[in-house]
Amino acid sequence: MTHEQKINLTLYWIASTVSFIYLVLPQKAAISVPIFIILQFVMLFFIVPKRKPLLLFIPMFLISLNSFISTGTLWQTFNFITIFLLYNAMTLMLIGKFPRSTEFISRTISNTLNPLYFFSKPFELLSSSSAKHTRILYKVATSILISIPILILLLMMLSSADAVFANMIENFWRFLADLITLPSFFKLIFGVAVGLYLSGLLYMTMEPDKIKFIDYKPIKYSWDLLITNITSTLVLIIYTFFVLIQITYLFTGIGTLPAGLTYAEYARRGFFQLLILSIINIVMIFAIINLTRNATGKWAKYKTVILAYSCFVTAVLLASSFYRMWLYIDFYGMTRLRFLVISFLCFEILGLIATVRYVMRPTFNIVGVYVCIMLAFYTFVNLAPMDAIIAKNQVDRYIADESGDIYYVTTLSNDVVPQLSRLLEYENSFEDNPWSARDEDTAWLVRDFITRANNNKLPPLWQRWHLYDILSSNID
Repeated sequence: MTHEQKINLTLYWIASTVSFIYLVLPQKAAISVPIFIILQFVMLFFIVPKRKPLLLFIPMFLISLNSFISTGTLWQTFNFITIFLLYNAMTLMLIGKFPRSTEFISRTISNTLNPLYFFSKPFELLSSSSAKHTRILYKVATSILISIPILILLLMMLSSADAVFANMIENFWRFLADLITLPSFFKLIFGVAVGLYLSGLLYMTMEPDKIKFIDYKPIKYSWDLLITNITSTLVLIIYTFFVLIQITYLFTGIGTLPAGLTYAEYARRGFFQLLILSIINIVMIFAIINLTRNATGKWAKYKTVILAYSCFVTAVLLASSFYRMWLYIDFYGMTRLRFLVISFLCFEILGLIATVRYVMRPTFNIVGVYVCIMLAFYTFVNLAPMDAIIAKNQVDRYIADESGDIYYVTTLSNDVVPQLSRLLEYENSFEDNPWSARDEDTAWLVRDFITRANNNKLPPLWQRWHLYDILSSNID
């Protein structure tokens, strides 16, 4: 390592440790979390030689915005893990060890342990400084030790001489006492560990030749093409019958349903089963292509035909699942699970389109595309104001015909407060028959939730500045 690299690594470790403790670890940190990601990008931009892999900071930044956009903690742990893996993938790209094959998933996961071997590097670099620098550090440490008793004696004398000065010193000691607590100690340990881990990743980019990876030799399997084609054909015959039923009864409604079964009851059932089947179909298409890749001849062409038809069947399953879920939401209202299912179905369509491309061109990097689609879906659900959308749907339903589940809304995060406040306005719009008189339990729930949301606030810190503070500023 060059002298400049040693300085960069040491400064990066110190800056990462301090910024992580100051920006990420405060309780309910909001705007400061994406600022930490920006700071990491700026530091690495001026340190690493390659800039293109730093594009992975885009999804990291978008995911980190969830802490500013939403007051909920649903994705907090998953976001930490996702950004953690993206950081490792970026490091592999920076050192040119990121495989383009399907091995990149196992390589990224296995790379998470490599920085642990370099935890001591910043300390080693500090201890290996020149003799001149060592003497200077020794003199500085000696002067600090000599100054401590002198400063204590001086503070005691000056405090006894002036009441204002004594009050200021007392406040300072009280501040230190509040600062030096057991939670603060654990935050310090965790922040130092994160800083060392990040510096370990940076060290890998400076000394890539010292990195050892476990090369996994993939176990090669193969399926008999004839057995695969016959089995797939039998499955598709059943699917074809099911597709005809969907067209006849669900989408067009021209079929006659069994006695005692209404169209609404029929249409609102089975969406989860169809969703699971659509995922299984895509996985099976991927598996068949990979396990019969070397097959040639007429049976190989027939395989392509049945796989293309499988994609069509899967598209019908997705459409049926989406339509059934939409009807279910229209009848019962939106919830977190239903919002996630609808969102996932939309992104699964993109996955199906990529699968069609893979059927036609098996050399297509389908795994990479799947990972990108999954990352896009996860980024979307982080940025989408899910709880606010759910609250608006349920409040609209309640105002329209009192079918909205307000109790469920009050189990969500504080993001729902602006929507629940509409019920208070709705109450004031009635002169003789307010809704609170008609439904006292719901009225109490709404007022209690809004009161707790406004009162349950931590001491103000700029790191906790949140989008919710803007949206709820005009709510009493």
